[in-house]
Amino acid sequence: MSFPYRFKYELNGSPENPVILLLHGFLGGKDDWTEITDRLCENFLTVTVDLPGHGYTQVNGIDKYYTMPSCAWGMINFLDQLKIKKCHLVGYSMGGRLALYLAVNYPVRFDKIIIESSSPGLKTAVESKARIKSDKILSRRLETENFEDFLNDWYRQPLFESMPKDTRFKKLFKKRLKSDPLLLAKSLRQMGTGAQPSLWAELVKIQAPILFIAGDKDEKFKALAYAMSDLCKRAEISIINNCGHNVHFEKPLEFYEQLNNFLIK
Repeated sequence: MSFPYRFKYELNGSPENPVILLLHGFLGGKDDWTEITDRLCENFLTVTVDLPGHGYTQVNGIDKYYTMPSCAWGMINFLDQLKIKKCHLVGYSMGGRLALYLAVNYPVRFDKIIIESSSPGLKTAVESKARIKSDKILSRRLETENFEDFLNDWYRQPLFESMPKDTRFKKLFKKRLKSDPLLLAKSLRQMGTGAQPSLWAELVKIQAPILFIAGDKDEKFKALAYAMSDLCKRAEISIINNCGHNVHFEKPLEFYEQLNNFLIK
């Protein structure tokens, strides 16, 4: 079988420096990290990539290649192609869930891990079933409704309340409009929070130093950060003031400082 992924990616910095792989959230893309990687590239080689269903990455094959286990396998093979045997790992929201899966299942590949506004999935089958149902409804909307209307509704969610007030949001929104809603629907169905394997019982396996970042206005994911940190042996938490779900967009300098300080310890 040929490799099913043709990843669109970008390297920034010197190959002589330590490597950081950054994974974006749902609806996003590799360029979401630009304000962070422009700062990090002085001391690190940053790797950003469009995840399956997003940006310009191509997936050749059946829908299973959009699932979390397949995406994780694809990421490891992608790192092998770049001859990166070990690196730091950063993940936001959906990318954070993938990062946790990678940390649990491929622990020797990652030095330090940073999880922003994310979760290890759901704890019970009942919760998962309900979330799968709601994600299917969202997927159907992506396939049938006007995409701009969908995006407007998405960013009206309370956890994104502060983002549209930012002067940079219009540019971000225009970038989101370039996405393919049919591919996003596949990603949501196959790799949504309900569809992914629950990792709650697996977090104790993470031996690497791990930093959980959340915004102080994002009550749900702030609570999840504390809950996850209780289960990880070498965990730290950073709560960013006056910030919602997308910390690296809303407070890029503060996010960079927390990230950099954690990595250079």
